[in-house]
Amino acid sequence: ERALHTTSDFPELLQGAGQRVLRQAYGSYAGGLKRVARASTARDFRTKSSLALSEFPELLKVGEHGEFKSGSMGEAKASYKLATYGRIFGITRQALINDDLDAFGDMIAKAGRAAAELEAKTLVDLLVSNPTMGDSVALFHATHNNLATGAPSALQISSLTTARTAMRLAKGIDGKTPIDATPRYLVVPAALETTGQQLITTLTP
Repeated sequence: ERALHTTSDFPELLQGAGQRVLRQAYGSYAGGLKRVARASTARDFRTKSSLALSEFPELLKVGEHGEFKSGSMGEAKASYKLATYGRIFGITRQALINDDLDAFGDMIAKAGRAAAELEAKTLVDLLVSNPTMGDSVALFHATHNNLATGAPSALQISSLTTARTAMRLAKGIDGKTPIDATPRYLVVPAALETTGQQLITTLTP
């Protein structure tokens, strides 16, 4: 067995090719929410905090001999941390040799797609769970002026108008300065995908 060649004898052919196939399979699965998410990098498993300063305080008129008054700024924080996911699939050498239909030949590609699907599912679960933000208020909440319930929340032109208006009038961290958030995506579950497409096509692209 010591005389047999291993992956270290053909690093580019075996290891490099496997990594390329894995990356290609992972990247080929777009996932709906991945389009509206932004990737970031963490170096370890400790909790990371994303910090932001509030808007600059409102400017006040100063007379010819007037005094410049001082103002203050606030901050916001959101936290996240890494977690490890994995799975082992064992197969014997004899089974691989007998696999004349190459049923296990695309195992690496399947592993890449499984990783991409897990990422997409994690994003969906996080959004649906309505997590508590750094201000101790849920992401979707009346306090944030981004939550509609009941009939007015049904997917239709009027609800899109309500949502867009709320985004346009959204205030910054200071609770006063408009941030003029511009909607770019309409995120819907699979059951409402056709309705969402119909609504979008009725609007000016």
